[in-house]
Amino acid sequence: MSEIFNINRFWKYFVHDLKSAKSNYWLSLIVCGLTPLVGYIIYEIPMLLFQHHFGEYQTAVKVTLVFFAFFVVLMSFPAKAYGSLTDKKAGSNWILLPASTLEKYISMILITCIVVPAALAAVVFASDFIFSLVLPRYGHFILSGSGLSSAVPDLADASVFINVYALLFLNWVCNSLAFTLGAVCFKKAKIVKTYIAECIIGIICFIIVAVVLAIFTHGFDETLMYNINLDEEEAIKWIKFLLYSAITIWILAVGSALYLRVKTIKH
Repeated sequence: MSEIFNINRFWKYFVHDLKSAKSNYWLSLIVCGLTPLVGYIIYEIPMLLFQHHFGEYQTAVKVTLVFFAFFVVLMSFPAKAYGSLTDKKAGSNWILLPASTLEKYISMILITCIVVPAALAAVVFASDFIFSLVLPRYGHFILSGSGLSSAVPDLADASVFINVYALLFLNWVCNSLAFTLGAVCFKKAKIVKTYIAECIIGIICFIIVAVVLAIFTHGFDETLMYNINLDEEEAIKWIKFLLYSAITIWILAVGSALYLRVKTIKH
């Protein structure tokens, strides 16, 4: 059992992996975390030059830039942190590190799925809070009640139907697993090839689901579908069930493929 997983050995490797990820990506993470500030500067400089006063920096714009920052980190971090494993020298050195496949895999998952989004969120929201206090017309702190209500007015209503924050986190997990798998599989153009692969898989899955639904509804027969009486609560339950089932299947499939790739990396 100790050959498969040893807590002391895992912790030493995890710290090493974390330091390696930090040295490879800390500057990029900070730059992405300060994206709302960059947007503020780009917006206010023309206002000061041509209208001689600060404009009202919209919270909705900040939220959009925050999503953009997370999107950029989501795609770029796996390639930057683990893309070198496809190189002969770096990959060989990684294979020789004193840790089991499971320990390396768990460390990779923890860093990409939990540590990185948590670190990015800390930079984004801490800086946003400070800037909202010191910068003129910067607007409300994003996580404040007034900030969220002005940026995403229907968020509270949406949360009645589904946990928006849980869905955002699961979306991060699904895509980070996919881009990490692409980083350790493709030797070149890792991000682009992973994105294309995701699109192709998504199209295939959509076709399969459409065919299955067509079979069970006899070609989307209107009479049959009309006779399916579901109230609003039951419909929401089915939507949640299908959504979370699809997410679970994706995580299990891509996570398993990533583990097999980590296990079979050879140079």
